[in-house]
Amino acid sequence: MDRYAVSSLVGQGSFGCVYKAQRRDDDKVVAIKVISKRGRSNRELKNLRRECDIQARLKHPHVIEMVESFESKFDLFVVTEFALMDLHRYLSFNGAMPEEHAQRVVCHLVSALYYLHSNRML
Repeated sequence: MDRYAVSSLVGQGSFGCVYKAQRRDDDKVVAIKVISKRGRSNRELKNLRRECDIQARLKHPHVIEMVESFESKFDLFVVTEFALMDLHRYLSFNGAMPEEHAQRVVCHLVSALYYLHSNRML
């Protein structure tokens, strides 16, 4: 974690917390998901590591890219690109989007879903 300066908590869920951070060597803004290893079986940890390995190989313009993953004694860290906004937040701020824009978004979503399905992620 020394390579990153954490700036804020973005969200939290059943798997852990997500933080906004900046990589110290090049100032790249990233999201860091911190997943606690405590209370997880060896099988669960193996599955999490396998998911990280698969996610690290995914490269698609409409899928958030993993930067790296690493572990400490108690946590697993998954570092990804930071998305400035999700679709829900966009619609909350801007209201309905024009049909042409919505068509582009749907095409991007379908392209990403097809890619993920083709790589057995869905």
